[in-house]
Amino acid sequence: MEAYPTTETYPDYESALKHCGDGYDDRQLAEVTLVKTLGILSSDLKVALHPPNSDATLTAVRLVPAKEPRILDFGGRFGPHYFLAKQCLPKRYRWAVVETEVIASLGAQVANDELKFFTSIDTALEWLGGVDLVHASGSIQYTPNPRAMLSALVGLRAPNLAVTRTAVALGPECVTIETFLLSGSDPVGGLPEGVKDRILKFPRIFTAQHEFVATVDPLYGIVAHTWDDREGPLMADGVKLCLGDNFVFARRDL
Repeated sequence: MEAYPTTETYPDYESALKHCGDGYDDRQLAEVTLVKTLGILSSDLKVALHPPNSDATLTAVRLVPAKEPRILDFGGRFGPHYFLAKQCLPKRYRWAVVETEVIASLGAQVANDELKFFTSIDTALEWLGGVDLVHASGSIQYTPNPRAMLSALVGLRAPNLAVTRTAVALGPECVTIETFLLSGSDPVGGLPEGVKDRILKFPRIFTAQHEFVATVDPLYGIVAHTWDDREGPLMADGVKLCLGDNFVFARRDL
């Protein structure tokens, strides 16, 4: 068997969270992410957000024929994919980011009449008035129940669905902890002046591949597939854990 880095597993999300401090409610992480996002807006975002991931998002947005696409961006941080779309596919959007309370609050600094921040899917949908594309980039695996969250997003029955930077187990579901430096947080490396680096930890759940497929496949077919090659596979309890697949789906019945 090919050797992959190993990672520890935990019985459930709550057990892992006990080892992770504030998790994604970490205010300093949110503030640093905002500064980093503002810092890349004048750059080539297709490159800054990593081409395989950018290509997947842009492919999904191109599938929407509407003059003003309505996009629900689950876990979309401070809207980098909105700004990517504006840069590469300029038109009006209604782009609703669903995030944690701290990110949604700080999001007011980048929000405009096209980009809004919410803390629940329901309130985001109220503002959107419907949804053409559901977009979730590297976010579902950090929720307490990724399969239930994926099911909820699929249940919106949007014509198009983009699930990128996935975390999937080639076996049973695995609950792990991701550890990284603040300087290595998205969307780009580095730290604002005066900010000290530190270690961050978050629960990360790898959904069983067969459950991922069973949730999505009845309603959606794959339109495009790319791969974020920046983080290779892991092993946990003898199970291979795959990272970075980018999937773009379209409804089968449309």
